[in-house]
Amino acid sequence: GRGRRLAASLARVLAEGGAKTLLVEDIEPWRWLKAVANATINPITAVLEAPNGIILSDSRLWQLSLRVAGEVASVAKARGVTLPEDPEEYLARIVKATEKNESSMLQDMKACRRTEIEEINGFIARLAEEQGLDASTTKTLYLLVSAKERVVRERCLRARGS
Repeated sequence: GRGRRLAASLARVLAEGGAKTLLVEDIEPWRWLKAVANATINPITAVLEAPNGIILSDSRLWQLSLRVAGEVASVAKARGVTLPEDPEEYLARIVKATEKNESSMLQDMKACRRTEIEEINGFIARLAEEQGLDASTTKTLYLLVSAKERVVRERCLRARGS
């Protein structure tokens, strides 16, 4: 009742301000769809230190991305969540729409800040393990970015100390 009215009211205000809005009954499928993009785009661009479009510019990176997207979709399905869109099509659309952007994870690395790798890929890898699913590509990106984050943090500390 009241929550739905408040959400509809907020959606109207956002739409009037030019934001694209979609009011849904269950946010969980949409959160998992967003995780498809975040678990893929963020770590790859952070490791490569490149804008999002790099993923579509190289077939090997696209194949890597599709593996992660499939792993995230499998974890969602095992948790009883049906994604509202095809994960591959969604990922391609997001990468194209944001091709010149630098992901938040890349921005965090550049600014010597902690990234969300633990909360994104680490979380998904742990859930997959609990479900007995293979998420080895997602876990590999988690381990790689975690290691790079430590190296970057140490470099930043040395630079600040000199």
